[in-house]
Amino acid sequence: MMWKRLLSVAASLVAACMVNGCGTSGAISSVMHSPPPPAQSRLYLEQLGMDGAGAIAIFALPITSASKPLGSIPLTDGTVIGLTFDPTGRLFATGQSGDLVFTQPIAAGSTPAFAVATGSVSAENLAFDRAGDLFSGGGIPFRCGFHECANAAIAVANSPINNSSTSSFTIGGSVAGFVTGLAFDGNGNLWVADGNLDEFVPPFSSSSTPALSLGTPSYSIAFDPSGAMYVSSSDGVDVYRPPFSASMTKAFSIAAAAYADYIAFDPAGNMYITLNNSSTRHGELEMFTPPFGSTSQPAVTLQGTTDDSWYYGVAIGP
Repeated sequence: MMWKRLLSVAASLVAACMVNGCGTSGAISSVMHSPPPPAQSRLYLEQLGMDGAGAIAIFALPITSASKPLGSIPLTDGTVIGLTFDPTGRLFATGQSGDLVFTQPIAAGSTPAFAVATGSVSAENLAFDRAGDLFSGGGIPFRCGFHECANAAIAVANSPINNSSTSSFTIGGSVAGFVTGLAFDGNGNLWVADGNLDEFVPPFSSSSTPALSLGTPSYSIAFDPSGAMYVSSSDGVDVYRPPFSASMTKAFSIAAAAYADYIAFDPAGNMYITLNNSSTRHGELEMFTPPFGSTSQPAVTLQGTTDDSWYYGVAIGP
């Protein structure tokens, strides 16, 4: 009955009012306009073959060494490397025509709803800041002799992100290199992996330069729920604990079976690392369970079953 539903809503508003206060933006806003974030119950793994064909495989959590994909999303926009989710549960993936956006429900065979143009930046990884702005790191390519080179750059698209979004400005673009990883720490500072490890502080603009630049070999970056920073490299994963500074040293390193690429954490704090093992010619995904330390070993290893099939981006989402 409608009157019963109205009484139920009214009771919820009164209860929220008692807890949160009854200002104009208090209880009603918290009850009516703050839906819980989507449950993060699946793992998304980017797979790429030597022929350039790729797909995003979808796995149910928790995974085991025998896990098989629920399905996959074929990639028709060239090489996709970076994967991430926004707070509403949309999947973002870097692509040749821009950052591809998949809206829920996401299933096998899903196609992008739209793409966010990244201007002159060829993006490889992406992240969202607290305001919902989209940062896409990669490089601005140019010809240097018979080769293609690049200057490290980050394209920034302002929130809200929709089908008319494009890059609003670019950070960097004048120094040789390529941004392979980026992530935001708990203070809203942007950390960038471009061979070195750089920190940028807000507010961000086209004139932003690193507040901190460390000669630390790095490929990708992720932060665990406690705020510790995990940096992948050819040796595995180096772990740094806050506060971060020019004199910081790593707390410990976690060895990997091969070159460590991308890192993700699930809500339980488990860590997932993608690896590409040239000796086996297979991509691998390793899952580590907390607490982490220098002697940590993978609790689960997923290995590709096709020769010359490599794993790159990994993300946890709905």
